[in-house]
Amino acid sequence: MKTIEKLSILFVDDEPSVLTSLCRFLRKERYQTFFAPSGKEALEIMESREINILVTDLRMPEMSGMELISTVKSRYPDTIRVILSATRDIEQTIESINTGEVFRFISKPLDPEPFKKIIMDTVEYYLMKTEREELLKQLSTSNINLENAINKIQEVNAEKEKLAEETRSFERRIEQQLLRSDMPKEVQGATLAASSIPSGHLDGDFFDFIDFGNKQFDLVIADVMGKGVQSALVGAGIKAMILKAHAQYDCALGTRMNCPSSTADITAIINIFSQVHAMTIHKLLQLNMFVTLCYGRFNIAKKEMTFIDCGHTKTIHYRASEKKYSFLEGKNLPLGMEEQATYVTHMVPLHKDDIFLFYSDGVTEAENSKGECFGPGRLAELVADNNQLHPQELLEKVTKEVSCITGKSTFDDDFTCIAVRIQ
Repeated sequence: MKTIEKLSILFVDDEPSVLTSLCRFLRKERYQTFFAPSGKEALEIMESREINILVTDLRMPEMSGMELISTVKSRYPDTIRVILSATRDIEQTIESINTGEVFRFISKPLDPEPFKKIIMDTVEYYLMKTEREELLKQLSTSNINLENAINKIQEVNAEKEKLAEETRSFERRIEQQLLRSDMPKEVQGATLAASSIPSGHLDGDFFDFIDFGNKQFDLVIADVMGKGVQSALVGAGIKAMILKAHAQYDCALGTRMNCPSSTADITAIINIFSQVHAMTIHKLLQLNMFVTLCYGRFNIAKKEMTFIDCGHTKTIHYRASEKKYSFLEGKNLPLGMEEQATYVTHMVPLHKDDIFLFYSDGVTEAENSKGECFGPGRLAELVADNNQLHPQELLEKVTKEVSCITGKSTFDDDFTCIAVRIQ
């Protein structure tokens, strides 16, 4: 079993002053440290010895940090990869984490103590992962004989199938009771519809709806990284915390009344997410999980929609008066990716017959037999071409079209869509 004293960490940065600083304030750490001023020299070091964790600058000459990370992922897939950079390329960072390219993102300038804590968190994750993999190998070997015996006994097989069906039933109940909410077909000033097709395994996708009356309502749609009961429970917890924070602020800020200013909407949403962030960030970091999320407040009386986007799929906005669509996105990272977060709202004007489509990545990432994704562009075109349909009919059209193009009636990830038409 590998110990921390045998762990090797390679730090890569083209700035000599950064490497000198790292060498200085990491000199008393128990793990072994190595330093390289370029991607090329980093790969040379990795050819001669085992490196367990790679911490690299993002922007470097000749070979960028992402090029180095991609090469290391291909050659040394067990090496944990961490980005160290003064830049904040949000889309690239989110994509890198989503695809397993990168484990964590550390921003410059470095504060020694928080930096050392993040590195130690990464070390502990690596040791835990290594131990788990070794235990799984042992368990796999032990299970071979047991699995053979089970397969020979028909009664045991029948019981196994029964337990599997009970598990699926339990997962469906979790999704319906904890992660999904009823969506009304119509509220004051808008018609709505929601569609959710389970993937067959438990995911962390969830959505919710809050109607204030007076032509005001909120929508939230989110996706927890990963699958299984843990992701579902995290999703249910985040959903409950949003509703709790919402309840604490809505009355005080007038969201249940006819407030004459948009300031109340903006302040309420920012306060809601600041509180949710404070309640969840440390647990999410400990679990090494994050949540992409979009929260929209529709104030039809004021003809505006205010939203916060935390790295979720880009909401489609079809503008009926212009017969054009656009993608709405914010600049906040997903919940659980940074300890300090300042939430930024964005406002969109509302007009009659405008359509908003919120959706999960299970829709746009549905693949055909060639591995080609349906894609957000095709989804937006579908909304534009069928803008005259009722939201429920529109979602049925989307489901049918995605199934037709991909040749699938079930999907690898939860297939969730919410459509809103302004009256």
